[in-house]
Amino acid sequence: MTNQQRAIDVLMAWHRIEFFQVYALPSKDDEELTPRDINFQELQQQGDQALPWLAPHNLRRFGLDPEKATRYTLNLGLFEKSALIKIVDQTLGTSPSSLSAQQAIEIEQRLDSEGESCFAQLTVDEQGIIDRDSLTVSTLPWALGCLLNQELASLTYGHFRRSIKGLEEHMDRVFAEHGAIANAQLISRLVTLFYQWANLDYRTLLPVPDSPVPCIRLSYLQFERKPSPDQRATDSARPREADPNDVEDEDDTDINDTTIPILNSFYIEDIERAINSIRQGTAGQGLMRYLSQLAHRHVDLYTDQALPLIAQHLSPEHTPAGRWPSSPQYNMSLMQQFAVNTTFKELEQEGLMSVNGPPGTGKTTLLRDIIAENLVERAKRLAALSYPAQGLDHNGYLIASLTGFEMVVASSNNAAVENISRELPQYDSIDDDYRPQMTFFKSVANQLAARKRKGKLQPILAPEQQCWGLISAAMGAKAKRDDFSQRFFFDKYYGDNVPASRPESSDFLNLWQHFKHVSCVSFSQAKRDFEQALAAFEQARTRQVRFVTLKQDLNAKQQQVLALQQASSGFVERRDRAEHQMRQQESQLASLSEQIDSTQDSISALTLQRPGWFARWFNTAKSRQYNQQLAALYQQSSLLKAKRNNHSGQLATLRSELSEVTMQQQAHERQIESEQHAQRALQAEWVALSQHIHPDSVPKPSAAIDQASLQQNAYWQERAINDLRSTVFITAMTLHQAWLYEVKRHNAFKDKVFQLSDCLKAKPHELNSHKLWQILFMFVPVISTTFASLGRMFANLEEQSIGWLMIDEAGQAVPQAAIGGLWRAKRTVVVGDPLQIEPVFTAPPVLVDHLMELSLGDEKQQWSPENWSVQELADRVNPYGCSLTVQGRAKWIGIPLWVHRRCINPMFAIANKAAYQERMIHGNHVDNRHVPSVVHGQLGPNRWVQADGQCVRKQFYPELGLETLKLLHRLVSQGGALKDVYVISPFKAVKHELKQYLRQHGQALQQDKGLATFIKHNIGTVHTFQGKESHTVILVLGCDRNKPGGAVWASSKPNLLNVAVTRAKKNLFVVGDSRVWADKLYFSDCFIQLNERPECPDSPSVDPVSTTEDTM
Repeated sequence: MTNQQRAIDVLMAWHRIEFFQVYALPSKDDEELTPRDINFQELQQQGDQALPWLAPHNLRRFGLDPEKATRYTLNLGLFEKSALIKIVDQTLGTSPSSLSAQQAIEIEQRLDSEGESCFAQLTVDEQGIIDRDSLTVSTLPWALGCLLNQELASLTYGHFRRSIKGLEEHMDRVFAEHGAIANAQLISRLVTLFYQWANLDYRTLLPVPDSPVPCIRLSYLQFERKPSPDQRATDSARPREADPNDVEDEDDTDINDTTIPILNSFYIEDIERAINSIRQGTAGQGLMRYLSQLAHRHVDLYTDQALPLIAQHLSPEHTPAGRWPSSPQYNMSLMQQFAVNTTFKELEQEGLMSVNGPPGTGKTTLLRDIIAENLVERAKRLAALSYPAQGLDHNGYLIASLTGFEMVVASSNNAAVENISRELPQYDSIDDDYRPQMTFFKSVANQLAARKRKGKLQPILAPEQQCWGLISAAMGAKAKRDDFSQRFFFDKYYGDNVPASRPESSDFLNLWQHFKHVSCVSFSQAKRDFEQALAAFEQARTRQVRFVTLKQDLNAKQQQVLALQQASSGFVERRDRAEHQMRQQESQLASLSEQIDSTQDSISALTLQRPGWFARWFNTAKSRQYNQQLAALYQQSSLLKAKRNNHSGQLATLRSELSEVTMQQQAHERQIESEQHAQRALQAEWVALSQHIHPDSVPKPSAAIDQASLQQNAYWQERAINDLRSTVFITAMTLHQAWLYEVKRHNAFKDKVFQLSDCLKAKPHELNSHKLWQILFMFVPVISTTFASLGRMFANLEEQSIGWLMIDEAGQAVPQAAIGGLWRAKRTVVVGDPLQIEPVFTAPPVLVDHLMELSLGDEKQQWSPENWSVQELADRVNPYGCSLTVQGRAKWIGIPLWVHRRCINPMFAIANKAAYQERMIHGNHVDNRHVPSVVHGQLGPNRWVQADGQCVRKQFYPELGLETLKLLHRLVSQGGALKDVYVISPFKAVKHELKQYLRQHGQALQQDKGLATFIKHNIGTVHTFQGKESHTVILVLGCDRNKPGGAVWASSKPNLLNVAVTRAKKNLFVVGDSRVWADKLYFSDCFIQLNERPECPDSPSVDPVSTTEDTM
């Protein structure tokens, strides 16, 4: 199978699953005005009198204020979410009895099957006129019809769209017959039509046979009839903002979900686009890598063998020029900076990178530096312009070199995206010393950040929550985009009379007011300031690079001098050998000369004895003897002279060699002296440079990967370089603002800015949405959204149209949720932790398994949303990572972060041992053994609160509520604040019953009417608190000795306990039966940690429950 075909098959499997997503209607308990359910029988009997817009005299009976305007939401075709499980069990032949107790609890806790859903949703005004444009339809009933009728092959987007077209035609006929007023008969016809469209019988979805068939749920939104002009202009778009009776608008509320399309799957259309893109070969590397299998991995990053690779990626030449302007005295941790540098190295053009961070290890800090560097890179492009308008094409859009830096932060966790968008612009996110220099559309940022009360912006009183600049904005949902657009372009806090001097707490302006009333440095000046800051940094970085190369050169020079010195002995040996050989030759020559002289003397002596003429003539014996002797002497003399000549030649050669060796030795000595001089110069330069290099920033060859001092600080980071990099970022932001101030004078560009409002509404008409979004990202560099809203917000953007996608809390996201973002992004950075909360089950596991097998066969488990999160899929294709043992099995995770800075003990110790093999290192202490714990000001020491009892509803028993209430009462009675406490449970039933218990018995906890807010926002399951933190956590466990199944499930993995305890920065209190939990995996260590601390004496105050009951 090709990689392309596998990717398509995987997406097809996920596509089918998405049709079975359940839209969850908001809980009635969380609604300010309790919704009303009406079944078919009631609607038939009561007729139009059941509908408040047709029975205005009954408004008070419905709990509505007749003096206020009302907007109604009709949830048509109401049914219980658990109907999906029932139909799946019936169709696929499964039953709850076939599951183990642990599997049943797993499904109960991870599958959202409680509450209600519906077929469709639309809105009605107070005259009963239906807004047909608001109609949205769920795919789930239609998919259930396919399942029941064995037509799963029809589960495609094309089939669904064709069915919707038929539905619309039937609805047109219904509205033509009945008109646009939502009366009882029309509503009944519509619901019947939806059942017919889905090919379902009314009884199919009933929880109990022959029970009344639900028809609709009415939800209400009331607001004043006389809103301000600004509110009136945007009332239809922003129902929440138009409601001045809100005590305070929340950053994100479930009520928005009742006014946006409820198509149960937010990913079907994007998955369809991705499939088509892969088929056409136009999909980007990031998406294709995500849907592939990795062939190569680098060395394990948690081994000493990885240190050379880490040092290479952290070498000074790779240090980014931009840094988020936090305090310069704080460095990134080793692996944080490795992750940043590696991200920019690997994603230069496009691709996918994952970072794996346990709680509190600085994942958001890491993203901040990526954001800062991207903006510095775009500022370099701005600085390269000869004049501002050179950055625009002839139509007023950005030129290509200024694009590709768009940054989107996305997550399934709404709190995560809200937090990052809210925190980035705040003064609290930057160091105090940088505040005066940072003013990037500051007044506009404050206007976007301010809360509203009674329709009016409220002053931001806390200085740390006031904004330095418009770095980010939370968008996504239509209501949020509308709100952004209204505040950004239109709202006028001061009307048309903007004071020249405004209080910091009320420094609110829209964009056009900011242009008019706030001055900005010129583009040329901002360009010079940026270039100077960049040059200063590059000079410092060059110094660091030179320090590294200098050290390398110095080491090389030392080795060279040593080698030369060692080579000197060779010259001495050669000279000694030559001199010795010369002496030998000279001795032999002397001996030969003596022999020659002696022979010559013998010849002379013999010559004197020469025979006479007669003897020579007659060649007498005497003459012959004489001649023989003389010939022998001459021969001997000749031989000796030949030897002498030979030795003389050898001696001459040796003399020449000695002369050569002597010259070479002298040259060698001069070279040694020269190299030693160069060495001394390098040493002097190195010593001088060392004065500018903090010794702790230099890599230590002897360090070990698990050494605290190594992990706590990245190489080459120090206060001076951090300050220079922060200044580069600050001047980059000023350059962005100066450029925008200049180009806004150009009508073509200004026209495009005017079009941004329509672009935000995803109403393109003739607009070039892609290029308009690029302009908006110049004003707002970072936009956050949930995955659920990403597809709709960027509906008109194609593949690789966004520069950067940053996925936060990716361990909590189902794998298909990221497809739309991956498809649109050139570069994707995935950050999260698979050892925190796992994704919820999006459909019954048996159905998911069946649908996966249809597409993937034996490979289904490798891609099942039951087994994998976005983080895990990104991790397994990341060549950079490490192996971590989880539940006895090796697991490859992406670039790991190990330095934790959130919690103290016991939370840190519990999580570190339970989930991370004690690899985490506390960032504020040289040794994990020195991490402290503190006593709570009102509740005393951290401890396990024993709660005995028998379960009355699943895992809940009343004693849990009582002990929790005692803790909360002690807190409040001694001056503590409820808002500083999270009450968390692993179990939905415990959460639900705790809320009910506190509503019934917690009147003594009232703090300025804050109990309802506390119950709504501060009590929940572990899943709902991922990405959040508080000073104190009360972990309420549940289960009794007769029903320990929940405890077995909760302790089967470290995830639940890990997330629960790390929500607490300072204190942890566990409420539960230690006889059930103290011997369970992971919880046993928790019990030991808490029992090591002394018990807190009981509060002397009166039992809060008794007090409440007595007063009642």
